[in-house]
Amino acid sequence: MSGGVDAVKMKGGIVPRIEGIIPVTRDATTLSPPERLYVPLIQHIGKATLPLVEVGEYVQKGQVIGDVDALVTAPVHAPVSGRVIAIEERPHPSGSTCDTVVIENDFAERLHPSIVQGASKTDELAGSQIHVIARKAGISGMGGAGFPLHTKIAGAAGKVKMLLINGCECEPVESNDDILMSMFPHRVVEGARLLYRAVGLHDATICVEEDKGQAIQALTGYIGNADDIRLLVLPTLYPQGCERMIIKAADNYEVPRSCYPIDRGYMVNNVSTVAALYDACKEGMPLIERFVTVTGSIVQTPAVYSVRIGTPFSHLISRCGILTDSVAKIVSGGSMMGIAQFSQEAPVIKTVTCLLLMSEAEARLDRSTNCIRCGRCTRVCPMRLNPCLLNFYADAKNYEELEAQCVDSCVECGSCSYCCPARLPLLQKIKLMKFELTKHRQSIRMRQRGH
Repeated sequence: MSGGVDAVKMKGGIVPRIEGIIPVTRDATTLSPPERLYVPLIQHIGKATLPLVEVGEYVQKGQVIGDVDALVTAPVHAPVSGRVIAIEERPHPSGSTCDTVVIENDFAERLHPSIVQGASKTDELAGSQIHVIARKAGISGMGGAGFPLHTKIAGAAGKVKMLLINGCECEPVESNDDILMSMFPHRVVEGARLLYRAVGLHDATICVEEDKGQAIQALTGYIGNADDIRLLVLPTLYPQGCERMIIKAADNYEVPRSCYPIDRGYMVNNVSTVAALYDACKEGMPLIERFVTVTGSIVQTPAVYSVRIGTPFSHLISRCGILTDSVAKIVSGGSMMGIAQFSQEAPVIKTVTCLLLMSEAEARLDRSTNCIRCGRCTRVCPMRLNPCLLNFYADAKNYEELEAQCVDSCVECGSCSYCCPARLPLLQKIKLMKFELTKHRQSIRMRQRGH
């Protein structure tokens, strides 16, 4: 059954102004892979994989090149055929470095024998088979979180009561989900059907924001009169793409801060993730390619590109048409939650959704002043936190009060920083304090063990 369903407005949220950036209006463009690809051995939440290849070895497209025996992990695959010329520490989009397999592309596109395209009839696959395929394909959350899909399926099977497929863009400047749903509604819907069977359900709900008219039309047309897939049209509001917010909007239920959504019977997956599951089940293709939005006021024509995993950011930037002599700042992940990059040689990985390119003037930090106690940050916080108090306790490094104010519940959406008239770096402080609080707890545990 398709069509709009009554939705509940989430608490807080904002509608950010996007100034100077041209919206993406055309279909995705396939970007040819570069001469060298850099495939990090960790592209997910969980344990890093270990290399299964050696320097000098020839690899084929889709071949597993990194894996490890762990519950929370995801294998990585060769995005092209070619020769491994190095396994070394290189820049990672997280802002750190990690071990990376460097492949020299031979442009032959030789498929690994393990990939048998078009061999599976997806409607005949059992839930256990879908779980195994998700593991072999190395699928992890593609909305940015990166949690391995097979681990999520294993934890949800028999416990989940509602499956939500998230078609709300994670960032205001992104267009990946919109373009995917508009161009390939069958991959999203059939992927949702595979996933609900894998967790023991009989239906799923696809959530899309109301400003994505073309995607809504495409999905409605494909779903037709089917009663196992519902289309829920939500008001456009940021950060509705966060799983707790979308659960509130879809089912009018607020997951307690102390619980994970699955503890209350909810499972949320991005549309790109279920499309990747469909590709793996239908075509036998592991996750070696994804949509990436490249945008910014200095980009001549912002676009969504279909990009091989391991493509360096520099290759993307060189193809998108820059209006200035240089790019002052590259942000991976968008304007609200993205991470500024220290190198253009960081590669596209499974969780990279967007590259935001900024000019010198845009990259310049605003001067902060004192908090004026206006309360705007509190009104927009979707987690009902008090960011101005968190800011005060962060400056004082008062870990006890930070814990009492539930700083760990922050989803790091950046709404507080966006609306702050004092231009305080609230999100940056909160992220830093969450990190320091973790270290503080670890030091306490170590001292207790010492006694």
